[in-house]
Amino acid sequence: MSASPFSAIILAGGQSSRMGRDKALLRWHGLPLWQYQQQLLKQLGCDDILLSHPHLGIADQHPDFGPLSGLQALVPLCQHAHILVLPVDMPLLTPAVLGYLLQQAELQPAHFQHNALPCVLHNTPELIRYLNRQMHPRGQRSVKSLLAFCEASSLECPWPETLINTNTPDDWQQINPPTDAEKLP
Repeated sequence: MSASPFSAIILAGGQSSRMGRDKALLRWHGLPLWQYQQQLLKQLGCDDILLSHPHLGIADQHPDFGPLSGLQALVPLCQHAHILVLPVDMPLLTPAVLGYLLQQAELQPAHFQHNALPCVLHNTPELIRYLNRQMHPRGQRSVKSLLAFCEASSLECPWPETLINTNTPDDWQQINPPTDAEKLP
């Protein structure tokens, strides 16, 4: 559980083109992945969870602009000063990993070395203005550029094995051997 209240954004607004199907709907421990991540956040005591998704949550205003488009749509809706941002496609994240990140980001935004996500942002007017500026054609829409703008700390993760993205069917099958009902194309 986090010491301070925090908001959370689950990024699931991408096209999942490499996976071949919507990653948010992949089943993990009996739940669609987006719901599993939501349960994980509730275990940490989060009471303000927002989902960036075109059908299940709030759609990006600029759907082809990547994760920053989801953040631009959702950060202004967050209720707390700290925002934990995680991608839907990291099913091995644990309360310990996210709790550690939240603790380390109490005073300064933070992320883990070699991984832009998950990260903790501080909900400020400057952050909202930055996100709005990046939605222009020449904007810098990478999460790494956002973290640089925020002067986020880069932390060593005590549990690096939890920071695995599942972008392709092969990635998914490496962490989740398929049952007959869950074979991917």
